[in-house]
Amino acid sequence: MRSRQRGITFIGWVVLLVPLAVVMLAVLKVLPLYMNQFKVAKAMEETAAANRGDSNPSPQVMHNELEKRFDIESIETPNPQDVEIAREGDVWVMTAQYDREATLFGNLSLLVHFSKRVVLQ
Repeated sequence: MRSRQRGITFIGWVVLLVPLAVVMLAVLKVLPLYMNQFKVAKAMEETAAANRGDSNPSPQVMHNELEKRFDIESIETPNPQDVEIAREGDVWVMTAQYDREATLFGNLSLLVHFSKRVVLQ
C-alpha cells in the first residue's frame, strides 16, 4: 500500500498561523510602549547629563528640565512629576517606575512594567 504525501492541509495552516498571528499582534501592540520607554530613558539621561556639573542640583530644576524634554519628545506617560528624584548618599538618583497596559483583543491585555534608574554623579 502506497500513500502519497500531499503537503499541509487547511487545518494544518490554521494551527500554524493562528499562534503566529497572536504573537505578531502582541508585538505590534507592545512595540509602541517600548518606543515610549526608550524616549523616557533618553530624556532622563539627557537631564542627568545636563546637571552632572552642578554640585548641588535642585530637584525642582531637574523636574522642570525633565518636563521640557518630555514635552519635546511628546511623552505622555509617565508624568514628569511621577519621576522620583532623591538623594542617595552623596549622589542624586532619578527613578521612573510605571506600568502600561496593551489590549490584545476582547478582555485579554498585556501588562508591561517599566523601571529606569539614572544616577547623577
